[in-house]
Amino acid sequence: MLTQEQNDRLTLVDPGTPMGELMRRYWQPIAGVSEMNDKPTKAIRLLCEDLVLYKDESGNYGLIDASCAHRRVNMLWGIPEENGLRCSYHGWLYDETGQCLEMPAEPADSTFPTRVQLKAYPVQALGGLLWAYLGPQPAPLIPHYYPFVEEGRVRSIGWTHVTCNWLQIMENSLDPIHAEFLHGYFSKYVLQRMGVIEHRGDIYGKKPVIEKPGMEFWRKPGRSMRHISASTSRFEHGVLKHRWLEGETKEESIGWNIGHPILFPNLESGTGGHDFQIRVPMDNENTYYVYYYANLPREGEPVDQAQEDIPVYHVPIAGVDGEGQPIWEQLDNNSGQDHFAWTSQGPRTRRWLERLGQSDVGIILFRRMLMEQMKIVEDGGEPMNTFRDPATNEIVWIPYDRMGDEVIEGMRSIPKEESKGEHEPLGAGSSGKFNPFNVAYAQKLGKPIPPPFPESAKTAVEVSPG
Repeated sequence: MLTQEQNDRLTLVDPGTPMGELMRRYWQPIAGVSEMNDKPTKAIRLLCEDLVLYKDESGNYGLIDASCAHRRVNMLWGIPEENGLRCSYHGWLYDETGQCLEMPAEPADSTFPTRVQLKAYPVQALGGLLWAYLGPQPAPLIPHYYPFVEEGRVRSIGWTHVTCNWLQIMENSLDPIHAEFLHGYFSKYVLQRMGVIEHRGDIYGKKPVIEKPGMEFWRKPGRSMRHISASTSRFEHGVLKHRWLEGETKEESIGWNIGHPILFPNLESGTGGHDFQIRVPMDNENTYYVYYYANLPREGEPVDQAQEDIPVYHVPIAGVDGEGQPIWEQLDNNSGQDHFAWTSQGPRTRRWLERLGQSDVGIILFRRMLMEQMKIVEDGGEPMNTFRDPATNEIVWIPYDRMGDEVIEGMRSIPKEESKGEHEPLGAGSSGKFNPFNVAYAQKLGKPIPPPFPESAKTAVEVSPG
């Protein structure tokens, strides 16, 4: 159990707060490169700061204060020029450093423009994402974790706006047990409520699911999962999450002996190892959530796309209907289930009221790691995963559950055996049902595709006490 003061220290990301200063030591993804192809400006809320991302006519990116220094008009309506963004109100022009270059209504010999500069932050592109750095100079390198740079992959980027604090999302990643219940038993209950299956079975997987004969749906109920043991361990880049499941020997369990990583401070790698979920604090009660995939190509899919060609798609968030009841059709996949679990804790969960058990050791470990790294920054040091040497940052391989099924050669990971049979077109995990490549492949195979996502009257956070 944390005190209210400790909870504030771990969750508040305003400038000058301990966590705000820690998070400013890292590059944060703020948009997809392809989003800027035909929309040259985008409103950005990042670490409690309101900013505007822009792409000028020379192809350069800038991230500047959302308001013009003149009369505080929003720069989202700015006009991209060859060397910056021009305010639409009176024509003041700013470059990517925030420096005012022109004030058309002022005298030609005025030095006033040289004395006006907006707050601005550097932007870089990597892996089809645009990244921003809000911390002190010199900026570190963006970590070249292998999904962002490995060769021979098809990339896609999903995003959503989650209406809660970033930490309750990250703590979900340190909790392997939730998969057994939220994505297992509850998931089957959802399918039962939707009429997809006759009965969900029991919570321990001893009583089987009763399926409906002839029912065609975009997903299957999935296997039951029962943990014998779960643990976490520290490694160079963060925390490894381990799980030993019923039906496995401890010696042969890849989930136990390898585990899959949580990369400090706000990335999680999936079980398959070639995807990330990134939780970017917009402010103290909102999170920009990125689903990043670098998959092996299926027939007809583009490999190693140019960054501006990597598709970006929206992942809708689960909520409730007009009566405050769950909308079951929103909960037939992991992302919908996760969204309600995170947001129903409230916009910023009151950890001084929680009761943790032995299965929560990963959450405790991660909180201690955050406290430790905040103290390092407060003492003037650099936190973990600060990359400065380009020679060691060409590609950064990290452990993942199924790494034993692949051979790493330079910038590429190659499966030891070809996949037998058809690829599963749509998976219930993460945001798979919304990925345009997955939907197109399912259509190509003549498989059922997910129905349209029902709209919510409210988000879960609006009806939850937290």
